[in-house]
Amino acid sequence: AVIFGGEALDPQRLRPWIERYGDDSPQLINMYGITETTVHVTYRRITQADLGQQRSPVGVAIPDLGMRVLDGQLEPVPVGVAGELYVSGEGLARGYLKRAGLTAERFIATEKGQRLYRTGDLVRWNNEGQLEYLGRIDHQVKVRGFRIELGEIEAGLQAQSEVREAVVVANEGPAGTRLVGYVSGNGIDTAVLKQKLGEALPDYMVPSVLVVLEALPLNANGKVDRKALPAPEFTSDRAYEAPEGEVEQTLASIWAEVLGVTRVGRNDNFFELGGDSIISLKLIARIRDGVPGGSWLSLIDVMQSGSLKDLAARRRQKFEQEHNAVCFNATGSGTPLYCLPGLMVNSREFLPLAQALQDDRPVYGFACHVFTRNRWRGFDVQAIAAEYADFIEATALHGRCALLGWSSGGDLAFEVVRQLQGRVEIEFVGMVDVFENTALQATRTLTDAQCRQAEEALAAWLSRSQMADRWHELLARMSGAERAYVLEEMLFAGREFPLDGPGEESLECEMWIRIDKRLRAQQYAYDRIDVPMHVFLADASLKERGVLRNWSDSAPVLSTEIVPDADHLSIIRHPRMLASLRQHLAQMEVPA
Repeated sequence: AVIFGGEALDPQRLRPWIERYGDDSPQLINMYGITETTVHVTYRRITQADLGQQRSPVGVAIPDLGMRVLDGQLEPVPVGVAGELYVSGEGLARGYLKRAGLTAERFIATEKGQRLYRTGDLVRWNNEGQLEYLGRIDHQVKVRGFRIELGEIEAGLQAQSEVREAVVVANEGPAGTRLVGYVSGNGIDTAVLKQKLGEALPDYMVPSVLVVLEALPLNANGKVDRKALPAPEFTSDRAYEAPEGEVEQTLASIWAEVLGVTRVGRNDNFFELGGDSIISLKLIARIRDGVPGGSWLSLIDVMQSGSLKDLAARRRQKFEQEHNAVCFNATGSGTPLYCLPGLMVNSREFLPLAQALQDDRPVYGFACHVFTRNRWRGFDVQAIAAEYADFIEATALHGRCALLGWSSGGDLAFEVVRQLQGRVEIEFVGMVDVFENTALQATRTLTDAQCRQAEEALAAWLSRSQMADRWHELLARMSGAERAYVLEEMLFAGREFPLDGPGEESLECEMWIRIDKRLRAQQYAYDRIDVPMHVFLADASLKERGVLRNWSDSAPVLSTEIVPDADHLSIIRHPRMLASLRQHLAQMEVPA
């Protein structure tokens, strides 16, 4: 069953559902309730026959309650005639705790010793002996699911020394029903007044906005003329500061739409502008649809964010964490630079680079996969690059990006370029000291006896390894020639294979990571792309045994620079390298 409650149900809104799915499974139940019965009074099953009704059918009383529909003289009204609903029975509260005056006003003793509660709701009996809800008959209103006595709020306002007059109304707007308070008096600070009111009343009873008037408008009878009250403006008490960046600007637009306000500043508070928990749900839905990375924000984030800029910062932090990215520079109007790491390299190695580019452009660095929860996925170039590409697409300013791949990060940068084709504009690609992959290839041919010996030694080692399942999966991916390399290492490496487990700093884990990388990188195909590249090489790397990758086989190379007095690890923070990179990026920003 699906139970409806909290607000009057319009049966017409159920027409699409019932016409498509029927009214039998699940059953649709409308229940009217009040806080004083905690919380239901009636129930009514809604069927297709109810779709023609214009009123909310609330049905009959639940077993421990009674209902009477009475006129102003507490006399029963005929069927079909509107009257006020009174509730009685064992399920009814005794009264309001420590509020004898309000209890006497709302609870009525009958001649038979019963208690009746006057609900303030206008209802009528239909010909079937069931109740129809028609609306409210007093100034008690329902906001955010709470039934509120406006007089109680007015009394709270008038209790403040600076307030002479006060009236509170329920304002219907794009964001739903919101409380608006109108006050007159001397030296009224609305922010302070709202704070003091919040100390005496629950949050949902504090008006979203307070309007200060010289005097409240009166009608000919000397009563407050509610129709003459000016329309409220839902604005912030905080100094306006324009949103910064695409994300803040998009969030501000969504806030303004959901709240029905004209503008939103980056320091504004959602709830001070009239937001509440119900409107927050609408906000979250719009953010998830309209803001890249918005799906990582929750209702709690909205509740705990003190301002729009705080919510934007939470979104960025969560989005970065989910994609294993670190934002080193958040400011600057230049094309963002995304740095892709080498194997087993901490992303902080990019910090000097980011500092050299400070104020120029945003700079992001990705954490190497071995330091993430996806470590055991291995060096899956396409999968890792897909995650990076998604993050870049979502954060690239004006749909433009620059990429820098260092060491094994060059393999990832190449695949990211391929996956970003048609998604964002790639302004710059830099490849820093990238070596060709070294295949797993034995240097000798083992005899049959040596093969048996190596297999036995490998099996014995695996039987003691805490990572046996990981090793079996990796070995299963190897060709015969690649397995022969492992067997050769087992016999002739001159050292025992480590057995220190899967910890981040263990030698066994490092060996698995390096073998997995060589195995997967060997299987990756470098199909040629037409995106030009800039190549940076450490002079010490030219003398290494490894072979530096010839990028001209895979893409157009615009420049190749050899950085003096640099090696494979130091090149990424070498002053010459950083100065050259900054110059290339600056030239990229100059219109052709």
